[in-house]
Amino acid sequence: YAATSPVFNINDKIINEFYESINYLINNKISIDSNIIKNNFELAQINNGIKHQLKKNINNLNLLYRYSHDGDELKMVHKKCDNHSNLLFIVETCENRKFGGFTSLTYPKGGKDENAFIFSLNNKENYYIINRKNAVYYEERYSIMFGENTFPEFYIYYYYRDCTDHYLYCKEYIGKNNCYDYGKRNYVLSGREVTDVFDYEIFELMFSDL
Repeated sequence: YAATSPVFNINDKIINEFYESINYLINNKISIDSNIIKNNFELAQINNGIKHQLKKNINNLNLLYRYSHDGDELKMVHKKCDNHSNLLFIVETCENRKFGGFTSLTYPKGGKDENAFIFSLNNKENYYIINRKNAVYYEERYSIMFGENTFPEFYIYYYYRDCTDHYLYCKEYIGKNNCYDYGKRNYVLSGREVTDVFDYEIFELMFSDL
């Protein structure tokens, strides 16, 4: 495996943890069936988030839902994801921004989750809970949100104009509720307030002890 050094906006401790995750993924042959995550660098970043929150490594990633395969109706998400927990949500926009979030809550239950985090694969950064507000909120008909209902950090919205015109988009707020720590920078995930979704995947994670 020929590794190239990525550019980091993080400190030496996190860089060392990153390479520990790379070695773990390679040595244990951990892989992901994803159209969005392309390499072990991106998977290692997510594994670092799991290590930070749960003190565990990812052992398996089970694909539950893929927008480009399963369609753009929220009822399909419910069909495939209801009653599953430890879920990883990954988004790729039409502008090649990749980000998402993790929650240990059972879908479609929302609420406080001290284990939740969100991440930007473009920025190579994970963002962790900084207060006791809701980590994840699910709106039954249309959307999946990370953050509070009124001003979530971001949400995935299933838009329906009529029976033939419906699509998926993402809206990102600019830290109005500060559920997650990203320094109050604007649009660190998708790069803009509203953007079309190119693909979107939901995985159920299983873990092994450190």
